[in-house]
Amino acid sequence: MRHCIYLENEVGREEMNGLIAVLVFIMAGSGWGGEEVNWGRQTAVQLGPAAQPPINIERIVPTERQREFTEELTYSIESEQDSRLSEAFRLSYPNGITMPKRILVNNPYRLKIIFSEEVDRSSVEELLGKQLQNAEWSMEWEDGKTIQLVLNFPESAAAEDNYTILHLSGVQSLKGHVLKGDEHVVLQAVQSVEVKAWNSLNEETSTLYLGKDDTQTLSFSPDRQWLLRGERVENPIAAEEIYELMNREGHVIHSFPYGQIGYPQWLNDGQSLIYMKDTWKRQEVWLYNALTGEDQLFWMLPKSDELNYQRIAGIAVDPSTGQIGIAAAYLRDDERFSLDLLLFDSAEYTEPTAAYTGISRYRCLEGPCSAWIEFIGKGQLYYTTVESEAWSALPEVYILDTSTGERKRMDRLETAQWGESRVVISDRDHGVYVRMTGREEGKETIVVYDSRSGERHEIESAVELLAHSLEGFHLQEDGRIVFYAKGLTWFVIDLHKQTIEPYQGETLPTPMKDEDLKLYGSQDGIVVYGITKNNHP
Repeated sequence: MRHCIYLENEVGREEMNGLIAVLVFIMAGSGWGGEEVNWGRQTAVQLGPAAQPPINIERIVPTERQREFTEELTYSIESEQDSRLSEAFRLSYPNGITMPKRILVNNPYRLKIIFSEEVDRSSVEELLGKQLQNAEWSMEWEDGKTIQLVLNFPESAAAEDNYTILHLSGVQSLKGHVLKGDEHVVLQAVQSVEVKAWNSLNEETSTLYLGKDDTQTLSFSPDRQWLLRGERVENPIAAEEIYELMNREGHVIHSFPYGQIGYPQWLNDGQSLIYMKDTWKRQEVWLYNALTGEDQLFWMLPKSDELNYQRIAGIAVDPSTGQIGIAAAYLRDDERFSLDLLLFDSAEYTEPTAAYTGISRYRCLEGPCSAWIEFIGKGQLYYTTVESEAWSALPEVYILDTSTGERKRMDRLETAQWGESRVVISDRDHGVYVRMTGREEGKETIVVYDSRSGERHEIESAVELLAHSLEGFHLQEDGRIVFYAKGLTWFVIDLHKQTIEPYQGETLPTPMKDEDLKLYGSQDGIVVYGITKNNHP
């Protein structure tokens, strides 16, 4: 758009200095007769006192020929079958969020592509043909701007590293415009999965639902009526999860938009979630009622001119007492983050009943150096801190007794040159901390802290467990710690015998040769898992 400014009266130099016009040419093209012409936008920017005489602004509407140079060909992708598809497309650029759309094999997936103007159909069909070689597909034009596209991936397309990137960059419109954009969606064919729960108390297995293999975490509500499902996405900084609330039969009750919730935890009432709202701002803690769908503010960081860069850095709930812990961080003058711990007796208390200042220190809040808090037994809160000034320093582990305020260091590691793994397992009033550290000679040291006895144990192992993905950690009724080493078998840590050895028994979830075992989490001795077919040779 072009704006012409006319002054009705003469103005002085000082008055004219108050008004500065900045001309920005946004594109250049070839005019009629071969002459070069530039079309753009003129903007008047006032940097000082405005000129006193009245200013008339005449709006000149560009001609059709001029408008062609400023129009842009755009498009969108959506699906009535999948409400998250349009969100994945919208966040792909410029946000840089990779939200793979995992599509069940042998199951038609319908989506719609909408262009801002009529396009050359052959350029669209040629581009789709190159991108969709792993799928059977068909398309139908509703008009010159809208496509109905149906995809169907065969079982052979289901593989962890097999992705299809769908984009329409390069398509031409009938007006001669070329679509230039980085928006896209990432498609991944997946197998069906049978989600089950195994109870270590009675060694019984129950089937929850049949769905698609798109889940990383699953957590039961305390009354076992609801499931919170986490699915992995990638942002430019790190991996994170998006969440859906489901009933026991796997029906989605509510989908939380990307970035809406962080650190979700179930409250002891059996139907409420407490979470940090907005993973970018990190200022507020909210409650969500699964039964009613109601959201309400629980607590927010107090405004302070003295504390810089305040952010929420963690939320934990004691499954025994219902006590809530919130870690609040601020940036100190030495460019390190200091964390305060705020305790609430329950969700009925909107103000902290206890506070511990500066209990944890870090140089950053995201990624591998992020702080972590978690209840590890009744009234015992696990947290980590880096006290050393060295950038290579590893987190130290502390236990806080929330009834007395007593703190004690429970674990410290000078180096993890040969690899390490840490996990906290908490089941109601009992919890353990497990740390596995590799040694140069190939052996491994396993450190265990038992919250019930208050004892710290060290066990030597020659199995080389750190070479495998370690999942499915849970406590059995007799206090033994059981976990799965992917590609090997289940193992058990016996603190009484001071041993680690393969688990002896046939009731634990075990995949067949043509199956994969997916472990989603454990609570109170219940392991939630899935079984899928694999395409391994």
